[in-house]
Amino acid sequence: MQFMDTIMPKTYQHINNQDLSKILQLILTRIPGGYPKILRDMVTDIRRYYDSIPVVDANGNNNIPRLIIGLSGGIDSSVVTALAVLAVGPNNVIPITLPHYYDANSIRRANLLRTKLGLGMWNKRLTLNIGKIVQTECDLMNELKWSAVSIDSEHFPDKIRIGNFSSRARVSILYDLQKILNGRVLGTSNRTEYVQGYAAKYGTPISCDFGVLDDLYKTDIYELGKLLQIPEEIMRVKPSTGYYAGQTHEKELGATLEEQDAAAYLLFEKNFTPKQASDHYAFSISFLEKMNERYVASTHKRILQQPHIQISRFDKNNILVKRVDYTNIHWAPVIHCIVKYNDKILLIQRSEKLDHPLYWSGVSGFLDDQKGLQNKVKEELKEEIGVTSKQIKSIHLGEIFHRNAPIFKKTWIVHPILVELHSNEIQLNLKECRDFRWVNLKDINKFRLLPGFKETLKFALEKD
Repeated sequence: MQFMDTIMPKTYQHINNQDLSKILQLILTRIPGGYPKILRDMVTDIRRYYDSIPVVDANGNNNIPRLIIGLSGGIDSSVVTALAVLAVGPNNVIPITLPHYYDANSIRRANLLRTKLGLGMWNKRLTLNIGKIVQTECDLMNELKWSAVSIDSEHFPDKIRIGNFSSRARVSILYDLQKILNGRVLGTSNRTEYVQGYAAKYGTPISCDFGVLDDLYKTDIYELGKLLQIPEEIMRVKPSTGYYAGQTHEKELGATLEEQDAAAYLLFEKNFTPKQASDHYAFSISFLEKMNERYVASTHKRILQQPHIQISRFDKNNILVKRVDYTNIHWAPVIHCIVKYNDKILLIQRSEKLDHPLYWSGVSGFLDDQKGLQNKVKEELKEEIGVTSKQIKSIHLGEIFHRNAPIFKKTWIVHPILVELHSNEIQLNLKECRDFRWVNLKDINKFRLLPGFKETLKFALEKD
């Protein structure tokens, strides 16, 4: 059985041990060449990324780049730090520890790793307690007249809110260092946390210049940890965001790390619906639906995803593309593109096979945020009207709005997109579209428009 079984107690039980073992084995063996190959390729990717950084900084001075990492003393940041040192050497890696309350154990673990990697002489200087920054923010917030925005002051301070702020404060410090050192910040978020949005927006570990672990499950990371000889104390500690004393991922998410990995693998790599996963592996459907809901609810955290190491490229049969099952979710993110050429708007008549048949609208689709917003827009344009990237002049995101659709028992989270083209040449996909027209804005009302189209048009054209 895999390493985590020996160190993670079974506090929760959403799937029987036999089925869980089967899924974990699928994770462990899914990539040809195994973990030694993954490790080698990741080191190569980090080195290539480092070599792409200009040696001239923003001020025009020669400045050797540095890779900057928020080192918490946990397994994820430790593995990223070790990989970075292998890739570019210890002199070019800055693993800085930024606790907002005194945690002797996490500081000791971070020091232990730096010592192992040849940075032990800088341990004290690479640990900065940001407690004063966090306390100052809390004091300032509590001085506000909360009644003016209808918030009960008794709700403050709140440990999750404080933890989120401390996470964003860490990012601010990391990027201050980035400016000084001509550095780049490496991300330490793993795939299982990433698909659940288990991180503060614009905070650690998801805010970065280059993501290292985005395609890896926690199971993968422990395997890499063994190869990298990460100190046993780090390998054994229960993962935590460090928001408050005693906090752990397992407590907050209500499942063991193994169960979270298994669910994420089935839902977001194998593309099972919650019901399919439950039927096939006797998984708790309520937990699977909860994870799917977390995925959808955290869409906004992922649409600005930075470049990252793509493990999936090593196995063309295991491309990590997720089509979210929205069946049991009461709201869902969609894109709706207003395509424009000069002064005319493209209207597309929907196929008889789609909902609202023969209505006129723009290019639309569910937001598959694994691709990022712009990539999803380009994908839909190519699929529905045959437009390539070369034909696109600009892509602009308007103000996001919500639209209730009682007939579907959904609330659409609409991302209105204005796409301007260099030409009006398109190739209509007749499976999804019946006809098209390039029309002046004043003639829009002559057509039977898809419900919500006018609202989309308004928000998409605001920049004009």
